[in-house]
Amino acid sequence: MAVQICIHSLYCFGTAAQFDACREKISEMPTLFISICRLLQFNHVVRLACAVAECICSLAVCTILQMHLFQSGVIWQLIPHLFRYDYTLDEGGVEHSEETNKQSLLNKLARSGCEALACLAGFRQGTPDNDGVQKSLRAMLTPYICRLMQQSEDNDRVLKILNSNTEDPYLIWDNSIRSELLEFVEYHRTSISNTSELFGGEFKLSAHEKELIVGDIFIRIFNEQPNFNIQIFVQEKADQLLEDEKERDGKKDDTMIDWCIEPATIASDEILLHAVMSLQALANLLVANAGLEILLIGYYKLLFSFFKLQESVELQGIALKVVSLTSVNRECVADIADSSQLPLLFSLILQDHSFIPTVLSTMITLASNTKIVKESLEYGGLLHILSVFFNDQFDPTTRILAAELLAKMQADKLTGPRWSRFIVRFLPPIFTDALRDSPQTA
Repeated sequence: MAVQICIHSLYCFGTAAQFDACREKISEMPTLFISICRLLQFNHVVRLACAVAECICSLAVCTILQMHLFQSGVIWQLIPHLFRYDYTLDEGGVEHSEETNKQSLLNKLARSGCEALACLAGFRQGTPDNDGVQKSLRAMLTPYICRLMQQSEDNDRVLKILNSNTEDPYLIWDNSIRSELLEFVEYHRTSISNTSELFGGEFKLSAHEKELIVGDIFIRIFNEQPNFNIQIFVQEKADQLLEDEKERDGKKDDTMIDWCIEPATIASDEILLHAVMSLQALANLLVANAGLEILLIGYYKLLFSFFKLQESVELQGIALKVVSLTSVNRECVADIADSSQLPLLFSLILQDHSFIPTVLSTMITLASNTKIVKESLEYGGLLHILSVFFNDQFDPTTRILAAELLAKMQADKLTGPRWSRFIVRFLPPIFTDALRDSPQTA
């Protein structure tokens, strides 16, 4: 009888919440929200808990009521119910009903609890956004789960993921993580007084602490699964790279710096590792998403600055790959020209022979821009190219690339004749003509 009275009372408050005047009166009843929260503590009375969750959904149409519920600690009571869900019940194909199957009833409660949390956060139509609730849910249930709750009303999908083991660029989730979360929630749920001013917003999973996360993506996992289809997060990644560059000590304007003079600290090693991981993820995105390179406009000075880091050949190589991948876009080429960073690119030829083919092929693409052709000559690019062209220790393919680049430079309408005049100072004129006609033969 008492349970029925509580259920009908909850239905009454839920219906009353549809009216402005009633919501105003309800907001003046602080003990009501504490009582609603207390009803969720009766785990064995599942139907009552379902009614409470439905009532919360109705009350969540108002920011004031959302905050009253949130501050009463209702979030601590709802989260444990999410993990009582069993997705195998429906997938098993066995007929069941809430009247005869306890797990079926628990699944209903999990769905209702998930919906209540979504309404409290403002993820449902007609409910206002609540930053406090969203911050708590992002911390405890991860940003990916929150995004799923916001984008779709398919609570079964959310609950299945929460109760499964997953490791992909979006989510790292397993039994130990669930146990850690539930232990944290249980501590606050059973506390007599409020023990978390942020109501879970400060929670950090230990399994995620050492992971590099950019744009809510686990970079390590994405690099292991480069073909994973993810939403674009290049802007966030570029911002992260910018922050890494600001943190790096000893930043100079010099084009060549020996960064190995002083031993690298643990902090700088970590920054270098994160930069390598981020650039590799960026390269993976560019390979998988044609046309994405345009988002890197404005970041080329930063990308070229990685060529200075002689202590990390891996970082230089990946940065070179990113520049090479984006050089196919005309607007990106124009931005590279405006950045005036070509000396850093040519310097790679002297530093590591493994970079030479990529540097030359990239320059061949960039040579479609007159400004780059002009600056390459002014920055001494001719000597770097000839050093490869004349060196018989390089394989023929690499030397042919150097010849093709010289031919491309000479083909420029404005600066090409100047290139030809300088080339004849090192080669007989007949070779200059041969370079233009057939680089491979030359």
